[in-house]
Amino acid sequence: IMTFVEGLIEYKWVIAFYLAIILFVIIYRKKFEFQGKVIAMYRTKLGLKLIDKVGTKYAELVKLFGYISIGVGFIGMFAIMILILKGVIDLFFLPNAPPVISPVLPGVPIPGTGITIPLIEGWIVLFIAIFVHEFSHGIVSKAHGVKINSTGIFFLVPIMGAFVEPDEKQLEKKDDVVKYSIIAAGPTSNFLLTLL
Repeated sequence: IMTFVEGLIEYKWVIAFYLAIILFVIIYRKKFEFQGKVIAMYRTKLGLKLIDKVGTKYAELVKLFGYISIGVGFIGMFAIMILILKGVIDLFFLPNAPPVISPVLPGVPIPGTGITIPLIEGWIVLFIAIFVHEFSHGIVSKAHGVKINSTGIFFLVPIMGAFVEPDEKQLEKKDDVVKYSIIAAGPTSNFLLTLL
């Protein structure tokens, strides 16, 4: 019990931050659309003009980025599969092997690693990564003539995220390679952001 109490005291600001998120969603629940009773989505029009401008003005360059992203995505998936396989093998043969996959929530220690991403800096970095990721989906969609209906944030309490919502009817009419390029643009942009 003492260890539990010490943990609460040590992480009081982290607990307060995530409780504030939960309270925010509860208080403003009428402004959210709930999916599956666990995901709270808030749609906006923020950023649509910028997505339209970049996706239209640099359409050919953005399309090329999307097509290149497909290749980068497949290479990334292959690399991740190898890393997961290696991690699983390590779990069997190395006594102190770290977990293969672990949740990362700023302010909360990553299980098995002894690493804690700082709360404020972690959310700033996550916000930038999420913005770049979703913006990339949006501009590649727009470059291919797919309208973006809305942008927004969602809460899988206490985890926050963001989304861009393309027009589903327009998207369905596009070739598979266009759909793949839209999907792959987000992770590729995050990879480039990491290199930067």
